Amino acid sequence: GTQIAPWKGAAGGSTEFSGAGGASRTTAAGPGSWVTATGRLPTSSNLPRVSVTNPSTWASASEGKNENAAATASMGATIRMAETNHTPGRAARHLRPYIGRVKLYFSPVAPNPTRVLLYLALKRGGGMEIPLEYAQVSMRDREHKSPEHLARNRFGRLPVLELDDGTHLTESRAIIGYFEELFPEPNLIGATPVERARVFEIERVAELGVLYPIGRIVHATRSPLGSPPNPTNAEFYRPRLEEALEVFEGWLSDGRPCLAGERPTIADCTMQAGLQFGRFGGVPLDPSFERLSAWDRSFRERPEVAAVLLA
Repeated sequence: GTQIAPWKGAAGGSTEFSGAGGASRTTAAGPGSWVTATGRLPTSSNLPRVSVTNPSTWASASEGKNENAAATASMGATIRMAETNHTPGRAARHLRPYIGRVKLYFSPVAPNPTRVLLYLALKRGGGMEIPLEYAQVSMRDREHKSPEHLARNRFGRLPVLELDDGTHLTESRAIIGYFEELFPEPNLIGATPVERARVFEIERVAELGVLYPIGRIVHATRSPLGSPPNPTNAEFYRPRLEEALEVFEGWLSDGRPCLAGERPTIADCTMQAGLQFGRFGGVPLDPSFERLSAWDRSFRERPEVAAVLLA
């Protein structure tokens, strides 16, 4: 079976990983390409040989841990071996690839940054601490419209993820997708094609039907950014919010503990990000939505979630 663990050559040149056992050797070139070496590796002393010819190339693992294998770097390249929480012959879980220096720019309570913060919190709660820096940007002080931030996101929005190469991801779903590709456990998007489709569907309804209308209502009534009141706009979105909440109340009638099933997903993150902004801005969840209110209480009681929420 496939037996590789993730490494990255952090500088230029060729990085070679070798071990006893005569396992296969694979070479990859080009930024962001993934290496998969195949070969049966029954013991921890057998390590596939992987040559990484570009510093942005990754090697990915699916099972096994090779504690005794030697890793060598040539041509001035440096290497980093990811941590693995598994034993030889078992399926790999919680791989921690090296992603360099990564920084998340966010603003507390703002719904889209909160989606990402809750996603990262659920990862931590499941045993995966994603290594990154956090930088708070004050929207009240309009720091998101400063020249420094506009250089990161020309639209002056948050969140923004600054990658190791200095480029930026500026959409919350893109940021979550990036992390989910690199850190797939614990799974927060669904384990099968059907599960993922359902999660994406439910998360989209939470975004367009709850988070977005709540944001419009808050900014039309008591905007934290100083937007002028707009009662007409607020009344336009209230029935749309009500309709979406009724849909979720119906979905929860089957007894599921989380919005998309038995375990939390990005759908729960998006819904809670919207509801928090509503609590903050005077648009609380109507308690007549009993099932959704019960989900809300249960989700907020998670220690990792409570550590993120401010309202």
